[in-house]
Amino acid sequence: MKFLIIILLILISLSTKAQYIADTSITKKLLLLEFRFWEGTTDPIKLEALLNKAGIYKALNLHEQALFELERAKKYCIDQNAFSVLNFEKMLHYFLSDKYNDASDISISVNELEQIHKTKEYTTMKLFSLNESEKWGKCKQELLNKCSIDDSTNKIKIEQLPTIYNYVSPAYCSRLSSFIPGLGEIKAGYPVKGVTSLLINSGLLLFTGYNFYYGFYLTGIISGGLPLLKFYGGGKRLSERLAEEHNEKEKKKLKNKYDKLIKELNF
Repeated sequence: MKFLIIILLILISLSTKAQYIADTSITKKLLLLEFRFWEGTTDPIKLEALLNKAGIYKALNLHEQALFELERAKKYCIDQNAFSVLNFEKMLHYFLSDKYNDASDISISVNELEQIHKTKEYTTMKLFSLNESEKWGKCKQELLNKCSIDDSTNKIKIEQLPTIYNYVSPAYCSRLSSFIPGLGEIKAGYPVKGVTSLLINSGLLLFTGYNFYYGFYLTGIISGGLPLLKFYGGGKRLSERLAEEHNEKEKKKLKNKYDKLIKELNF
């Protein structure tokens, strides 16, 4: 047991030392590139240094740091080709860090993509980013643009895609449940819960009225009135939450439709 503990400690020590050496090596590379940037006398030298720094951060999955370096590099782009490479790298980092809305906002022309040989990668990221950021109208149009004129089968599939989902307003469902308990839950697509809520509220209302009618005011308030208020308010909140759940399910179904077709077409 003693020897096992010693071996484990040695392994931990070696692992920590290796990590330290690796971190030191990366830090040294980053510092050298930063020095090269500040010592650079021309825009291409500065641009190369910043792009190399962004590449190191990219390898480490540090996308925020990479984006910062790419933003710095923007002012040193000497031609449209360099600017296209920069935009592609920014899009890639936005995509990998799940910032799909930012990724979908980046556009690069077909000619520029052909020059940097990134047409397929750009198209894939663009379509998935538009889908994930819920810009289904733009995603559908992008799919149609990528289809060839003679590809009528796939065009029909794309044209059949909806661009909106069956949205139910949570606030409206809450108002419905304020008017008639359970109605909001039914509107949200949960009829069983709606009917259950209606029956519970109706039962408590009848019980409260019965006690008041026969003069049992305290019993009516404690056993009927207070639970009624609790269930009534809870029903309003429940209908709102169920509407939100309904919307999330509908969004997920629509995303899955686009996701499936994007993978199937494989532009």
